[in-house]
Amino acid sequence: MHTTFRFLAWSTCALSMLVSTHTYAADPTGQFAVRGGGRITCEQFVKARDDKNANVLAMVAGWLDGYLTGTNQHMSGNYAVAPWASTQLLGLLLYHNCKQHPTANFFVAANSMVQQMQGERMTEVSPIVVAENEGKTVQVYQEVLRRLQVALTEKGLYKGPPSGEYSADVIAAIKEYQRTINQPESGIPDQRVLWELLRPKIAAKK
Repeated sequence: MHTTFRFLAWSTCALSMLVSTHTYAADPTGQFAVRGGGRITCEQFVKARDDKNANVLAMVAGWLDGYLTGTNQHMSGNYAVAPWASTQLLGLLLYHNCKQHPTANFFVAANSMVQQMQGERMTEVSPIVVAENEGKTVQVYQEVLRRLQVALTEKGLYKGPPSGEYSADVIAAIKEYQRTINQPESGIPDQRVLWELLRPKIAAKK
């Protein structure tokens, strides 16, 4: 199925840290138990997604949310390691990564992705902003909106302060950006807008 996002270019390099040197709390031999969805292989995950196996996908989504919550709790200097990415987006990224590395363990693939997203993490708590326009609504951290305003300013589309407020000027700037990428002009900071503007160097690769 064709995806709206330019994920495939990212996925070819996203598992470059698949064999990680990251240290975990573990037993004296360096081993620890992985439960639930993290125990499947990438090949099994890809098959479940291709087959639309709702039970497996629900298990994996729940495991991924729990893993991110645990990471948020235990990672030093961190509030949210993936502050704007939805579970659906992360699952799609992992799907394309796993297609490239079918023999990999799903936990290792997910951990690799999380490790590489650390540079985008939010280090402090931020209020949730409800962005609503023309009948569409998303919830986003105020800090994410602030980062989006900075990115829109760099493109010459927004001239206001980086306040993190979802204002009429922000809506207009997002619509203008959506026009440039031939996307419906909703004015909503949806996953494609955030992907394209907050990860521009990766999203631009083809």
